[in-house]
Amino acid sequence: MPAATSTQLRERVIVWYHEMHIPIDEIVTLSGLSRATVYNILQIYNNHGSLHNPLNLPSGRHRNLEAGDLTYIQGLLSANPTMFLDEIQDHLAETRNIEVSIATLSRTLRNLAITHKSVAKEALERDELLRATWQGEISRYSEDQLVFLDEAILMRDGGDGHQLAKLVCYGPHFCEGRSGLSMLSRQVRCHCLEGRHTDADEELFT
Repeated sequence: MPAATSTQLRERVIVWYHEMHIPIDEIVTLSGLSRATVYNILQIYNNHGSLHNPLNLPSGRHRNLEAGDLTYIQGLLSANPTMFLDEIQDHLAETRNIEVSIATLSRTLRNLAITHKSVAKEALERDELLRATWQGEISRYSEDQLVFLDEAILMRDGGDGHQLAKLVCYGPHFCEGRSGLSMLSRQVRCHCLEGRHTDADEELFT
């Protein structure tokens, strides 16, 4: 196991929880461990009366992961794409009775083409509550009320300070961009886009 879950730190977690009655959230802050790791330490102590799982493989050289282990890891990440490496490590120890280093797990995830970028993207797509909230909000508007503005690059034209804005608009009606925006430097990407609907005297902002 890594130094973050050393015997001394495990002892502190047990004392904090069982003797000092410190809440889990505070133990996570004090220890620097993930919530799953804290629960795992407490579960091992409750089930076996010890700081380490006696069913784990003896200490020594960490074993290589086999096909079944890889499938198990993929299942864990499919259910929880943002799981930390030490949490995966604890699950492997508890469920499959194997001990594997953080370095091995990191290499394994790279070999499985599971990177931080792909995990972050999948985690964002899996935020069902956020998606449902957005769908509820957007459903209050009719199709004719929706206009989608793309990003723009504002450029300073020569030395006269004139600003040029590129605006791309998607919607049931055509939208046109307007120049004249000030206080923006050359080649600054701006998300505050100004537009006007051609069929309505209403300015649109994002």
